[in-house]
Amino acid sequence: MSNKTKGDNYEDFVAQVYNAVLVAEASLGKIHPISLERKKVIISLNGTPSEIDIYWEYSIAGITQSVAIECKNFNRNVDLPKIRDFAHKIQSISGLKGVMVTKKGFSDNVKKFAKAENIELIVIREQNNDDWDGYIREICIKGVYILPSRFLRIQDIIINRNWLIDQGFSKGDTVTYEFNARNDHIIIEDRNTEFKYSLHKLQSCHFFQDTVPGVYIWTKQFQDGWIHTPDSCYKIDLISIQYYNPDPIEDNFSIDFGSCVLAVMEFVNRSEKCFVMRDGEQKYHT
Repeated sequence: MSNKTKGDNYEDFVAQVYNAVLVAEASLGKIHPISLERKKVIISLNGTPSEIDIYWEYSIAGITQSVAIECKNFNRNVDLPKIRDFAHKIQSISGLKGVMVTKKGFSDNVKKFAKAENIELIVIREQNNDDWDGYIREICIKGVYILPSRFLRIQDIIINRNWLIDQGFSKGDTVTYEFNARNDHIIIEDRNTEFKYSLHKLQSCHFFQDTVPGVYIWTKQFQDGWIHTPDSCYKIDLISIQYYNPDPIEDNFSIDFGSCVLAVMEFVNRSEKCFVMRDGEQKYHT
């Protein structure tokens, strides 16, 4: 990849960062962006054209401000000749605020020169692991979900003998009962206690105690037990219910805060550093 292509790619990255920041700042009512342009050519005071890597205008209190951003995609610190060339460029164009950005850093002489010339120095780069020292970058969550027991069927039911006789049946009779109802409409009641639950409710009230996956039987005896359906009521002495515990569901997921970061900005002149999020919000390191 040629140096020109590398430089253009870095300018694209910086423009993306500033576009995101400008949109976010505008949404908060802090500034009113007018335009952001790449490789804008401006005629200098001496009549010669000067190309600005990134140029943007904004309005505060009705006054338009202009910013010229010089991008240096260097793997070393920017040295003094580069900042001098940039200072000369913006001095030849009236009303420009100069900003030089790079992905690495600036020499001490550049920092002194920029401060004297009121040029802002900013490192704009992708995040690295060191940026997350003292911060939580990722949260990993492992979920094991224990599902409630599920009613399968009534395994056994004993109708009270005396009650059957009161209904007109005698020994030797064949008695047939049909439960045709939803399991939340079939109610089991013990009138000697406060026990009164639907078949559906039983499975969520911890009466089904086994926690290991599998099929089980729950049995209850009554002194004054009843089973209710929407159409009838029967006195019972015992009921056994077959139920099963399903296998737990396991699920792993993570929240990666690093994926929300577009870039890291280091403001050299004032020793501040922030994450620029993909929505343009700036989160300063404290």
